[in-house]
Amino acid sequence: MEKFSGEYKILKIKDRIQQPLNGYRDILMNIEMKNGHIVEFRLHLKEMDDVAGGAGHKLYEQQRSLDAILATRSLSKTEKDIYKDLVSKQNKLYERAWNSIINK
Repeated sequence: MEKFSGEYKILKIKDRIQQPLNGYRDILMNIEMKNGHIVEFRLHLKEMDDVAGGAGHKLYEQQRSLDAILATRSLSKTEKDIYKDLVSKQNKLYERAWNSIINK
């Protein structure tokens, strides 16, 4: 962080290590380069990305479909139950990955 803040302008930091997204953890930074370009720099963990590249992303795609419906109308009780189940499954997958990281 010191190297980045000393050489580049950090515009935004998303710390999803401390505040996971459906269990997924990483850190995202928007950085302004010296030439004015804004880039996204991501610090990620292999174990998290392994889950995200498989079952985690499939669950997220299903959740995103329900999010699209939610943008136009309220979800039915059945849809809400499915949504909660999808989020719960994601959290469990990523929690297992996180535990394997912190217990090394």
